[in-house]
Amino acid sequence: MTKRKPPEERRRDGQPTKYRAVYCKEIVELSDQGLNMYDIAAKWRVCIDSLHEWQVKHVEFSEAYRVARTIQAAKLMQGLKNGDVNPKAGALLMAHTVRMSERRRLNLPGLGKGTLSQRGKAILNGAAAGNVDVDEAQKLMTSIAVLAQVDEKTEQALKIEALEKEVGIKKN
Repeated sequence: MTKRKPPEERRRDGQPTKYRAVYCKEIVELSDQGLNMYDIAAKWRVCIDSLHEWQVKHVEFSEAYRVARTIQAAKLMQGLKNGDVNPKAGALLMAHTVRMSERRRLNLPGLGKGTLSQRGKAILNGAAAGNVDVDEAQKLMTSIAVLAQVDEKTEQALKIEALEKEVGIKKN
């Protein structure tokens, strides 16, 4: 009977990883330049799943990825505030960019209804009850605040449009 080789001497199946430690610095720099994660993955010639796998396998990359996502979220929020980003598209992007650390259903009564203050209380109550952690609560508060701004800008745009129709102003 032949003796089995130790794991380090066995042949590895699959393609070798394309991960490089320099990607930790690059992902933050590229995010700061305005690239999203899909753009970055394409630039490195890897699929988006590779970025997610690297987060699990490399602690330093996981931290850099979170910093890059924060930069992307900040740029998106600034674009929404300045009116540079379409409010509806921005809301969809925010939902994707500022996401929960885990994909799961949250039990937060009152989160989807009421004023900004009432929604904030729902998040704080959920955090106190242990339904969300502090990081998730902060992300939810940020998302709700941005969505409230988007709602306000959309409402203002609708009022302006109604006034223009009433007065008879035609847009080019």
